[in-house]
Amino acid sequence: MASELRDKVAIVTGAASGIGLASTEAMLAAGARVVLVDRDRATVERLCKTFGAAAIDRMLNLNVNVVMKNVHDVLPHMTERRTGDIIVTSSLAAHFPTPWEPVYASSKWAINCFVQTLRRQVFKHGIRVGSVSPGPVVSALLADWPQEKLREAKASGSLIEPGEVAEVIMFMLTRQRGLTIRDVIMMPSNFDL
Repeated sequence: MASELRDKVAIVTGAASGIGLASTEAMLAAGARVVLVDRDRATVERLCKTFGAAAIDRMLNLNVNVVMKNVHDVLPHMTERRTGDIIVTSSLAAHFPTPWEPVYASSKWAINCFVQTLRRQVFKHGIRVGSVSPGPVVSALLADWPQEKLREAKASGSLIEPGEVAEVIMFMLTRQRGLTIRDVIMMPSNFDL
């Protein structure tokens, strides 16, 4: 029963107790990502600590809040030095609607906006800001893919290697200071077919 609901998302109302809580536990055990909804906020927060945070909050926190907070922390030092580079790793999903991952895509669109506005705010301090937006990269994010699907994707040229993204980042970082490589979108060539 551990994977019957794998790759499924469930929203459970009344999740803090009774049938809702029992349903939440069963769906989690079956591999679903579960969003807990209940008027008893304190219990839901306690349950999220037990079960792990709701997937939407976790994704938005990681892809938006963490990026913004890290940049916020380093900006005073860069501004004082009047130099620096901020390269944000984004995603192809920041530029093209991705209907199978609406929360992920939305988080990347938000970061794309953040990068664009931040660039305009800090260029006067000698700070360059850009983003690299790769399509699917061979990484831990693909760890749950079936091995056959991963082999097929590699064989068809549908995946980008991490080193290829690193090469683009190095290109962006090593341009003369008067030049900013704003944003690079990387995708496997067969994506344009």
